[in-house]
Amino acid sequence: MVSKRVLASVCLAALLMGTQASAEDTGVDSAVNNVSESAATVVEEGIRPEATQVQLIEQAIREVETQVQRESELHVYQHAQEASSLPEGQLSKVTPMLQYQPEQQVQYAQHGQDSSDSSAVSQSLYKGGSEILAELPKARLIPDDQAELASVEPYQSGYIEKYEHGAINWFTGTVTATGESLSTGLSVSSRQARLRTLRAATVDARKNLFEILSTIPVTEKLRVKNILRSDEDVMQFVRGDMQNSRITTTSFSEDGIAKVTVSIALRDMFLEKLIGKHVSFHRVSDNPYSAVNAIAESIEKAVEPEEQYESADVDAMLPIAYTGLLIDAREVGIKPAITVTIKDEAGNVLYSPRVVNRSVALKNGMVEYAGTWEEAITSKRSSTNPLVLKAVSVQGRSRSNIVISDEQALLLKQINNAHKFLEEGRVVVVCN
Repeated sequence: MVSKRVLASVCLAALLMGTQASAEDTGVDSAVNNVSESAATVVEEGIRPEATQVQLIEQAIREVETQVQRESELHVYQHAQEASSLPEGQLSKVTPMLQYQPEQQVQYAQHGQDSSDSSAVSQSLYKGGSEILAELPKARLIPDDQAELASVEPYQSGYIEKYEHGAINWFTGTVTATGESLSTGLSVSSRQARLRTLRAATVDARKNLFEILSTIPVTEKLRVKNILRSDEDVMQFVRGDMQNSRITTTSFSEDGIAKVTVSIALRDMFLEKLIGKHVSFHRVSDNPYSAVNAIAESIEKAVEPEEQYESADVDAMLPIAYTGLLIDAREVGIKPAITVTIKDEAGNVLYSPRVVNRSVALKNGMVEYAGTWEEAITSKRSSTNPLVLKAVSVQGRSRSNIVISDEQALLLKQINNAHKFLEEGRVVVVCN
């Protein structure tokens, strides 16, 4: 029988021969030499237990695998170094595993130039294949003068009357003004400099707010500045209210410019203090519509008897309820004012501060000015079923008084007697 030592030697020799053959292709002769030395040691020492021989064989296999891995990593690293020093056109030859195709040049046609011109050839983007070509646009998608989009102001409902440093929203009765200040003397990043600059911008904004307020028309002959000049108490109140005006927005740019926006509402207590003593909102008599009734009677006297019978038919055909008055003044060039007067063509007053309830006028304003027809018909003031009339002209130096036709005036009187919406100030005017 063959001894265990001979069998172990034969097995180890067969393993070494297989390892030697595979190592010749990968360049790992040193690993084989190490295994040979281990085998010689086994033979010289004589008979060893089988466990020891198996451990030696496993150790030899691990050494071979480690050496093969090291040689493979070194080969890949040297291959990458050689590829980085070659032109892009030879990448496919250096890295056959990726199968990259040579880079293709793409022709670009410039505006006003022939596409065959060499100057029109731009660099192409290589995306790893010859079937898909990625092109770079020669011309800008956005022109240079429009590369930075201008900031867009948020939309505000209502008729907006703009000034140099502010605006008036006649739909809400809000007056806004802006002020600016430049940081000087201290570092822009310091907290003290920012606070001082913002404070100066706030002072400038409130000064502009006072100037805008002074120009607002109260009636066709009276402006806010006339009241301020003639009434010292009102002047002191307005100045104090300006100092406490609400700060709506603040901003501080990187170049040290602070911008502040302040606002005030022409409603409630402020409006009462401003015009309460100079505009009469009380009613003419116990019947708030006695003046309107007298005007309607004068109109009816000028109408023939046949048409009087027709007007009675109109009363019978009136809808169940009108919820307000909507006047289309887009074609007459109306200018908004704090108070408004509606007249007929003969000059008879249909709606004025003496008709509307004082508390209603001071709380919500006499009239609401809409900037579009959509805003007017959806206004809560005139509600869901307003009486729609069309202005024929405007009067007054401030162009704030509305004139409607005599026929419309008669209709307004009849409907208002039934629904009383003028006293409640439910009037909306559409401006252009």
